[in-house]
Amino acid sequence: MPANSKMPAGDRVLQPDPADTSVSGPMTDEQREFADKNHGLLLTFMERQGLDADCYDRLALRYLHAVVRYLTDGALRQYAFSTVLWYHLRSELSNIRSQDRLQQAEAEYDRPPWGPD
Repeated sequence: MPANSKMPAGDRVLQPDPADTSVSGPMTDEQREFADKNHGLLLTFMERQGLDADCYDRLALRYLHAVVRYLTDGALRQYAFSTVLWYHLRSELSNIRSQDRLQQAEAEYDRPPWGPD
């Protein structure tokens, strides 16, 4: 993570999006402890991808989703959590970048070809 970027405070409590039907209810104590213990993996991913704090919220929510899935889906336990998490975070990063490209294209489309007055 770049030295000048600021991460949210460590005591901030993030919970998965309640509208996300794949995650039911608040996280259990076990899930929260597991998320706290492995939070460094999220920060490492962001650092290796050269990301700043702008992406943290979306990636953190995806991180929490991965924690819940990993602890509730027995089939995932055959893999290391870091492997499962990397797939989730790469997918979310792809979604973020696609959305950014779409917003940029829409902004260019809406701009008149002759430029501002």
